[in-house]
Amino acid sequence: MHKTLIDIETPIAFKELWQPKRFKLYHGGRSGGKSWSFAAVLLTEALKRKLLIVCVREVQKSIRDSVHRLLRNMIEEHKLPYYVITDAYIKNTRTGSEFAFIGLKDYTSNSFKSFESADICWVEEAQSLTRNSLEKLIPTIRKPGSEIWFSFNREAEFDPVYERLCLTKRDNAIVRKVLYTDNPYCSKETLDEAEHCKLNDPDAYKHVWLGEPIAAYEGAYYTGKFRYIDDNEQITKVPCNPDLLVDTWWDLGKRDANVIWFTQRERGSGMFRVIECIGGSGVDFPEWIAEIHKRKAIYTYGSHNAPHDLVNDFGMGGGSRLEIAYNLGVHFNVVRRAKIVHDDIEMVKKILPFCMFDAEKCEKGLKGLRQYRREWDDRLQVYKQQPLHDWASDYADAFRTFAVGLTIETPGWEKRDELYNDALSEYNDETRDNMSGY
Repeated sequence: MHKTLIDIETPIAFKELWQPKRFKLYHGGRSGGKSWSFAAVLLTEALKRKLLIVCVREVQKSIRDSVHRLLRNMIEEHKLPYYVITDAYIKNTRTGSEFAFIGLKDYTSNSFKSFESADICWVEEAQSLTRNSLEKLIPTIRKPGSEIWFSFNREAEFDPVYERLCLTKRDNAIVRKVLYTDNPYCSKETLDEAEHCKLNDPDAYKHVWLGEPIAAYEGAYYTGKFRYIDDNEQITKVPCNPDLLVDTWWDLGKRDANVIWFTQRERGSGMFRVIECIGGSGVDFPEWIAEIHKRKAIYTYGSHNAPHDLVNDFGMGGGSRLEIAYNLGVHFNVVRRAKIVHDDIEMVKKILPFCMFDAEKCEKGLKGLRQYRREWDDRLQVYKQQPLHDWASDYADAFRTFAVGLTIETPGWEKRDELYNDALSEYNDETRDNMSGY
């Protein structure tokens, strides 16, 4: 335990809160003590020196939605001196410190500038921050020596605050994951509840208690298949086998991300080695072709496969992406994915149990497959028939190209003897022959 100036003990996991850093990010699961420890340290600091502390949430419909109650309860329970509590703010009459409470969604960039003199900004439930709010917040809290503290339980895999501040190592940031197991003040009832969840609902336990982003989304298409994959430890280290050819499977985008899966077919076992997945937006198509060439030192390619929009005009004066790729030395097969997306989804469900994934090189692609789900209709309170179109769907669509484009030889599966090259019919025979493989 770590004692504050006012004799409030905080878990040792939060000792770095006392160190000066621009960003302090504490995330994890339920009952880790994040909010309680933040409040204890801030109340102590506000007794020592004059501070303007802005307590922020994405949405704050009333003061009851803020950490106001937590701070008030702590002041009253520990009889902290000199604090004056009103419905709108908390002040310390000895040092002149003040706690203010706001919802970012209600503030424009200009109106939020009134808090630019803040010494510390505490963002509670920071997983709810939108990218727009984050871009508004960080440059506004700019007083020399000012700090921004984030406490949150991760929700989605790429919550904006986690993606921007936690994924890349920063010298000016403290990033810590804290769990209920780090909190010595957890009651027996809390520990029993966590253990019950662990035994009866492992997916919920990982999210609620271990602070992992939601893996089994409601409406997700492949939850059952990934339960099988996880149980059979098919996400592991899967290096490229130099004796096997590497095939690539693409999803193409203009505004959306381009995504490429790299696979190898094992001889005899019916298994597929999924050795890498790359993707991203804001990169021109020729640069993705360069990524393919870059890997020729380690991969011996068998084929490159992309959906039918490969033959559409790219809109940059260079013809279709099929032609651009051909001129850059990569020859594609065109896979005609089903008009009804659910037919392709069924093909993916068939192939997933026969895949071994490299945990590191396929990390984001795997998260996309796990989170690929149906769209929710708020008005009717039901799931729509079509998939939700978000970042995860780009990775799932590329994997659809893989499932549909395969020549399947495993007993019991539908046999597909050739890739769909119908879209190449406008090209002459010589060009078509040259594009049959690479």
